[in-house]
Amino acid sequence: MSLPKILYKYITPSTTLKVLRNSKLRWSSPLLFNDLSELKRMPRFHPTVEASLKDFPEAIARLVYDNQNIKAADRLTSKSRILIILAVKLRDQGYSREHAIQALTIEAKGIDSDIENSLRNLISEEHISKLRVLCLTTEFDNQVMWGNYAENHKGCVLAFQHIKSLDTPLLEAKKVHYSRDQPVVGKGLDFLLYGDTPELREKSSKAIYYTKHEEWSYEREWRAIARAKSGFADQFSDYLFYPEELESVTLGARASIDTEREICDLLSAKYPATALYKIKEHNGRLERHIVPR
Repeated sequence: MSLPKILYKYITPSTTLKVLRNSKLRWSSPLLFNDLSELKRMPRFHPTVEASLKDFPEAIARLVYDNQNIKAADRLTSKSRILIILAVKLRDQGYSREHAIQALTIEAKGIDSDIENSLRNLISEEHISKLRVLCLTTEFDNQVMWGNYAENHKGCVLAFQHIKSLDTPLLEAKKVHYSRDQPVVGKGLDFLLYGDTPELREKSSKAIYYTKHEEWSYEREWRAIARAKSGFADQFSDYLFYPEELESVTLGARASIDTEREICDLLSAKYPATALYKIKEHNGRLERHIVPR
């Protein structure tokens, strides 16, 4: 998914003025987010690892008894390799496929819960407190977002463009995906055969950091994530942005005259290339109009 040319940030009027005065955006710890399940939806396998345990010895038997080639055989786990050696010995000793499968069968109750708990221990509250996230969206005219994050249309939407030559943080922004259930990152059988591969880690990382419940899908979120070097107690960090990154400011339909006047002055003084718009309601729709400066 290619990065949108412009990403938007809904904020209150007072925060807008602080941002424009200081040229700093606040990146927050997910512990401060209004979604209580943030970074707590652990990825899963489907079929599950426990359900795949019955298929595991059959997969080993196919390799040995049918001389079946397996993709990326050099990446098999040590346990898979040991089972293959055992299956070869059983075959060479005259054991049938069925006997070999029975001998290789493994039982492990609660293995999926153990895997999930291990992930939760890695993504601990201490780990989350050190993350700093900038939440953005692809829409400037989302009525729910204006109501929830821009003080009921009194605030603003800041529009940022990523600038490759300046290596700006927005270049690292990734799209958030929404689902009702926990995200699936693979099949349990593949995990049994290949274990914790780099590909699985990447999928799991994306699932944890860039998925949310579908109830939040109205946000159309993209997010950039950094790791704080200090200020853990405050749970946020204020990071500078280049004036050139600020493509436009859009005033809410209920923004005050004082807010508009002060923003005009700040843009003229510090952001001469930044456009200024204002939202107007027309027939139940939000329309954006340029504000002359």
